[in-house]
Amino acid sequence: MNPLREVLDRQVDFDRVNACDALALFVTATNVRTGLPLIFRRGEIGLDAAMASACLPGAFKAVEIDSEAYWDGGYIGNPALFPQVDETDCRDLVIVQINPIRCAEVPRTAAAIRNRMNEITFNASLIKELRSIALLHELIEAEGIEPERYRDMRLHRIGGAGLEHLSASSKLNLEWGFLLHLRYRVAARPKTLSTRVLRPWGSARPSIQPRSLMDL
Repeated sequence: MNPLREVLDRQVDFDRVNACDALALFVTATNVRTGLPLIFRRGEIGLDAAMASACLPGAFKAVEIDSEAYWDGGYIGNPALFPQVDETDCRDLVIVQINPIRCAEVPRTAAAIRNRMNEITFNASLIKELRSIALLHELIEAEGIEPERYRDMRLHRIGGAGLEHLSASSKLNLEWGFLLHLRYRVAARPKTLSTRVLRPWGSARPSIQPRSLMDL
């Protein structure tokens, strides 16, 4: 038995999740046999989809859906960005990144090496999709392609600089004091999207600059 499955089944009303049309939700899982992503959309998101999307093979047994085995979607899309580009009409894509792309020094211990391998593995698919979006933007600019036909996405990121010192265990820290620490540490950095998005809660609706703020 997987205790996570029991918690999700008890706490999440997937019928209400699928009935919500106020926003688009995409959940990704990785097909173990083919190595390809499976995207669950509104009407398809259930307990098995949620479990598959969080199935780390070192911790959980693969989740079977329609006779296929699935692992964590982060191996192939962390998160999968192409549904946001292809299936929504929003030009601004805000990424909350918890895995640092760079590290300050070469890891030496077994635990540090495993953590860095994990970061590189789960960042690989994200970097690939981000560069694809950046290339699409360059083509739009160079060829004068109509943005209505080929989406001219603007990319923004929360995270990254200033958070590299945090250990891998911090990803599991849900204490309120730690969340406040992250909120004020990131929001204190000037001239970034974060200072606009992470305003004190309860303030006026935040705004996003009409240009990409990610350097790819």
